[in-house]
Amino acid sequence: AFGFLESLMKLAESEAEGTYSSMEYIKFLLHPYVKNIRLGTRSDITRIIMHTIEEYLAECGIVHVSLESLEQDDALLASIHKRTARVDETITREHIREHIEEIHLNTLKKFKTFPTIGECARSAREIFLYIFTRSTAYLHPYFRPYVERLTDALDSVASSLLAEQRFTEQAGYFSFLRHFLATESVPFSGTPLKGVQVLGLLETRNLSFDTLYMLDVNDDIVPGKPEADLLLPQQVRARLGLETYRDREKLVEYYFNLAVANANTVYFFYTSSASGKQEKSRFVEKLLWQMQQRDCTISAEPYERIAKYRVHLANAHPQEIPKTGEMVRWMKQQLQLSATALDTYTTCQIKFYYRHVFHLDVKDEVSDANDASVVGKIVHKALFEYFEPYTGKTLAKEMLTQERLQEVVDSCFTNQFGANATGMNMLFKEQVAEHLWKFLERYQIPLVEREQITIMALERSLQVEKWGVTLKGTIDRIEMRGTHVHILDYKTTSDEKALCIRLDRLIPDDSSTWQDAIQSFQLPMYMLLYNEMTDRGTEHITPAYLFLGRTTIDGEIEGGIGNEHESAGTVYRAIEKVIFNMIQEILDPNHAFLPASHIEKQCPACPYHVMCGTQWTGVHRKF
Repeated sequence: AFGFLESLMKLAESEAEGTYSSMEYIKFLLHPYVKNIRLGTRSDITRIIMHTIEEYLAECGIVHVSLESLEQDDALLASIHKRTARVDETITREHIREHIEEIHLNTLKKFKTFPTIGECARSAREIFLYIFTRSTAYLHPYFRPYVERLTDALDSVASSLLAEQRFTEQAGYFSFLRHFLATESVPFSGTPLKGVQVLGLLETRNLSFDTLYMLDVNDDIVPGKPEADLLLPQQVRARLGLETYRDREKLVEYYFNLAVANANTVYFFYTSSASGKQEKSRFVEKLLWQMQQRDCTISAEPYERIAKYRVHLANAHPQEIPKTGEMVRWMKQQLQLSATALDTYTTCQIKFYYRHVFHLDVKDEVSDANDASVVGKIVHKALFEYFEPYTGKTLAKEMLTQERLQEVVDSCFTNQFGANATGMNMLFKEQVAEHLWKFLERYQIPLVEREQITIMALERSLQVEKWGVTLKGTIDRIEMRGTHVHILDYKTTSDEKALCIRLDRLIPDDSSTWQDAIQSFQLPMYMLLYNEMTDRGTEHITPAYLFLGRTTIDGEIEGGIGNEHESAGTVYRAIEKVIFNMIQEILDPNHAFLPASHIEKQCPACPYHVMCGTQWTGVHRKF
């Protein structure tokens, strides 16, 4: 229940000039309470609606969304209606639109503004009442006790002396709710009523026990640590009539003593450490002291038993995936390899199998405005639109104007974020425009003044059949400098080392050296594709990255695969042999797909780690 409220508050906090973060909006829509709100008597229709909205926002690259524009988006409504018609033909577009409006009205729009703290609490309570009556959430056995406790807490705020107080900003109300509700807890009801029964401490009242096992009786749990509350200090809570930590401690002590008094035999379980970070509960210490006084001893040994045990925890490692005859036949007929696929294979062959053979694609997700993929998409789009009119022409300094660049950037941002850009997006747009102008002013124009440059192609997709498979790629820019072809790839990163090739570490016939020596196959793959398509000869082709993410923009942002010791052609010939060997290995029926050699490094961010059983790497990485 609190997770639902937290999701709603984060969405409300993302509001800027009437729009909301698409990422937070999708998280809210996909919360089980929301996506199971019934349309008529059916909750499955709402799930179809929510997942269609998620796909629509991801495909369109919409970073900020307006509720009103979403409710009136004909393309979105048509897409939803097409899917719901397969399930229920009686549902119309108008039904869908009204349902979306109803959800917005009874959830997010109730959290737009609050005149007082009491009104904020009442609005939250009304939202939970709406969820209770319109969603299937109430069918969950734990929904009612948690929501009842939460709504009781909200009622106490609405009727307290604090109810008429107000904050200057909306964030203040949400911060108050977070701090206040974090102090609440829900008693755990135990079953069965005979034999071994599991109970929460507050559920033991008026019950008698033959034998009582009390677990985790450490002081930080029973009675628990007093949490620092900067918003409502204990003195303020006492004056407002709200529960304080001392009140809570007295209540826990009362139930603790009551449970002990009503049991014939009691066993306390707790952990202790030499550092003193974990101590037995003060209530247990008090009982222990009473027994020591009774027996006239200062030793705790007669009453305590120390349990020492050893646990061997072994983490699962992924198993190799053998190749079947059918799998190999399919790969020989339909396998398509890009530079990204080759990079994936050197990193983890199992990931390559799931992605490029099994075609278990990763779902597109809505990205934040500051996400690297959004930045890269906008920069690539802006540079394509800026240079597209000059395709087939020789560049001149007077063509490269700042005014036209600004027009292109404005157009790209309008398409990405809408016409009503927020303050954050406006700043983002200015940064992109300024950085791209530095690229033109400090890199492109000086280069045009030194050399004759003709743009041959932009965003050129190439595909060839070679070595029994299809090789493919899309080149950002192909240009002729004098009599030499230059293949350029835009990078919004600044890290050249993440893309480098080290021939001194490479043995083409030894696959164990590939990953360490080759950080990216991109430029060699582009050379291969262009050479196969044009038969120009690799000695006349120079590939390079343009590192647009660097702070200092000048001629040094262009970096290729060659250096003062090795030409691009030398590097290409070595990598070409690696690509050939890799394809032979992929098609070899006797070579299974193997897991990553560095599991702790590769698996945490992999979308397939659940299938491999390596979720533990993410936990291990945090520590």
